[in-house]
Amino acid sequence: SAGWRPSIPERRCLLRCRFEQLLDWKRDQLDRTGLFDFLDAAPNRRLLDLARHAGGQGLAGLHLTLMLNGQPIAGHFGVRLGQSYHPWIAACDPAFADFSPGVILMSRAIQAMPALGLTHYELGVGQAHDKALYANVERPVGAGVVFGSGVSAMTEWAGEKVGRGLEALPSRRLAHAMTRMRRRTEQIAASETHLTRRAAAMADALVRHSFPTETLELTHAEPGHGE
Repeated sequence: SAGWRPSIPERRCLLRCRFEQLLDWKRDQLDRTGLFDFLDAAPNRRLLDLARHAGGQGLAGLHLTLMLNGQPIAGHFGVRLGQSYHPWIAACDPAFADFSPGVILMSRAIQAMPALGLTHYELGVGQAHDKALYANVERPVGAGVVFGSGVSAMTEWAGEKVGRGLEALPSRRLAHAMTRMRRRTEQIAASETHLTRRAAAMADALVRHSFPTETLELTHAEPGHGE
C-alpha cells in the first residue's frame, strides 16, 4: 500500500539483498570480461562484510543504489570517513547496460552528496573514461613493493624486475598486455592465500588473457540513492 513502511528487520533484509545483488552483478561482469573473481576469496568477503556493518563516527560502509520504478539497476559500495567516500565495488544490471546506468548513477551521486554529508567522492586510480567526465581534482598516487629475505623473496624480486622490463617494451600493445596480466596476477596473489586455489586462479587468468571471449567491458555503475 502507499502508506507501507518496512520494519527494521525487513529493512535490514532489503539492504542485505541489494548488497548481494550488487555482488552478483559484479561477479557476472568479472566472468564475462575474463577477470579474476576477487569477491570469491574468503578474506575479501570478510572485509566487505566488516565494512558493510561498520558505522558510527569513524570508518563506515556506504552503499548507493540507482533505482528505476522501485527496482535497483546499479550501485556502488565502499567506505566513507568523515566527508570522503571511496567506492570499492561498482556494477549494474546487465539488462540495462546499453543505457549507461553508471553515468546516470554518478550524476545522481554528485547531486546527493550534500544530503549525504560528503564533500569528496574518490574515484580511485585507473583510466576509465567516465572518471575524466566527473573528476575536478587529480592527486598523484604512488605504489611500491617491500620484499623480505630468503629464496621466496628473491624469486618475487626477480619476477618483479622481469615484469617491469616487459612493461617497458617498445611495443605499446605488448607492454599494455603485460601490464594487465601483471595486475591480474598481483590481485590473485593478494586475494588467494590457499596455494592450490591461487595456482588455479593464475592458470585461469593466463588462459582468459591469452584467449579472451569478450573485448568490451561494462561501463562503471555508479550511485544515486543512499542506503
